[in-house]
Amino acid sequence: RPHVVTQLAPGARMAKPPRCGRHPGEELVFLSVVQQGLVCRECVLSGGHAMADCVSVEEAGQQAGLDLRALLEAVEAKAGKVKDSQAELHGVSHQIGGDYARSVQQLEERAGEMLETIEARQREDER
Repeated sequence: RPHVVTQLAPGARMAKPPRCGRHPGEELVFLSVVQQGLVCRECVLSGGHAMADCVSVEEAGQQAGLDLRALLEAVEAKAGKVKDSQAELHGVSHQIGGDYARSVQQLEERAGEMLETIEARQREDER
C-alpha cells in the first residue's frame, strides 16, 4: 500500500497531531518539502520519502516564522520608503505651487510695465 501525504489547508491548526493513514499509530511529524504534505517517521524510514526532502514540523514552523518576519521587515522598509517619497513629493509639490505663483506675479508685473510703456508711447505719438 503506498504512503499517504496528508494535505492541510493554509493556516490550519489541529487540536492533536494527525495520524498516518498507512501507519495508524504514527503521528505526522515531518513535512515533505517536495510534496508539501505531512508524513510520519515510518513513511520516511521505509523509503516512501527521501530524508533529504523532509524536515520536522517544528523546524518547518520555525523557518516559516523566520521567513515571515523577514518578509514583514522588507514590507515595513518599503512602506517607510513610500512614506518618505510621499513627504518629498508633497514638499516638491508645495515648492512648485510657490514657484508658479511667483512666476504668474512676475508675468503680470512685466505685462503691466509693458502696457504702461505702450500707452506712454501712444500718448507721445498723439502729440
